[in-house]
Amino acid sequence: MKKKLLIVEDNSSNMKLLKILTRSLDFETFFAENGKEAITILRDNTPDIVLCDIQMPGVDGIQLVQFIRSEASLAQITVIAITAHAMTGDREKLLGYGFDEYVSKPIDTRKLRRILASYLK
Repeated sequence: MKKKLLIVEDNSSNMKLLKILTRSLDFETFFAENGKEAITILRDNTPDIVLCDIQMPGVDGIQLVQFIRSEASLAQITVIAITAHAMTGDREKLLGYGFDEYVSKPIDTRKLRRILASYLK
């Protein structure tokens, strides 16, 4: 059975890159343009991994991970932050909010591919 991946990204260029990057990995993939749309998808299709931008209009990535962690049926999902926040301490801060992994922008495609592939095992 394929693992499910939800990509949450409001920037069309980044979404396009993530679609290309994940196409060759063996995931059933869902896409959301913002956190509110992601919550709707989460209720119908519980993914194994959520790849999530931090800065989005409406429900942002931090609010989304807090929602995921607060729901017993979703709390086990791996959530990976993708963000332009790349200052000292940003990684630790995001992990403190409940993210499992952190990838800064511009996206290091090899690093992200390695992280995602490790969750396929």
